[in-house]
Amino acid sequence: MSKIVLLGLPGLYQNWLMSAVDPASRMQLHGDQNFFCSKSQVKWMIKPGLSDYPIASNDLVVLNLYVNKHNFPWYLYNLFEKTYDIKIMIDSFVTDIIEKGDKFSIFDDVKNDLLNYHSVNKDNVIHYFYKLFSEDRHYLHTATRKVDPAYINIEFDDFTNPDALKDKLQAVDIFDPTHFDSVYPVLISRNQRYLNKKKEFLQKLKAQEQSYDIIETAYIGALAGTIFKNNVNWQSEPFRNSIIKHKIKEISDLAQSLC
Repeated sequence: MSKIVLLGLPGLYQNWLMSAVDPASRMQLHGDQNFFCSKSQVKWMIKPGLSDYPIASNDLVVLNLYVNKHNFPWYLYNLFEKTYDIKIMIDSFVTDIIEKGDKFSIFDDVKNDLLNYHSVNKDNVIHYFYKLFSEDRHYLHTATRKVDPAYINIEFDDFTNPDALKDKLQAVDIFDPTHFDSVYPVLISRNQRYLNKKKEFLQKLKAQEQSYDIIETAYIGALAGTIFKNNVNWQSEPFRNSIIKHKIKEISDLAQSLC
């Protein structure tokens, strides 16, 4: 029997997946949305900050979570709101990142980046995420996009497609589709906000709504920059509001084609 390693991304259903793969695992619900897997043959490693990646072989199966570029904004809801139940909520991000940022290393990095601004407010937070979506310089970009043809690569969207997910996991010798079918509905019932976030955002754009949270607003800015083929002054609320008012159809069309 091969050993199994999960290269995980914080907040992206790691404990649930450890249980879903192993029918002899022991999983319990944790908080409102999370899971805790106290027993599994799957061993977990956190990808962000990892210097040496395992080498897959006949004796080692590597499950690798990754996020395509245009799903990166939606993964951030998982990362901030779900990781270790710290609950840095997007709707209260400015307050939460200052008060809770030191509870996890990635959050602390974001907090320290934001403290380089004159003040930590909504406009600066939107600008920070706009730059994150527009550039490819952050270690999270590297970690979230890392794939290997020898790995079983599981992308963010696979969690909304049980057939695709089961098809990939069939390569694990202990995988039992009946066990998977018994635990998948629990994932869905506890994570509607995260599994449906991208779809809801695209619906809001199509309806040409004018109000968006900080992640959505930042991503709209990145899309606007793509349309204009230049950086945009996304730190300015009046400028943002004008672009959202007058260019939302073009932004919506681009988002639909990418996502």
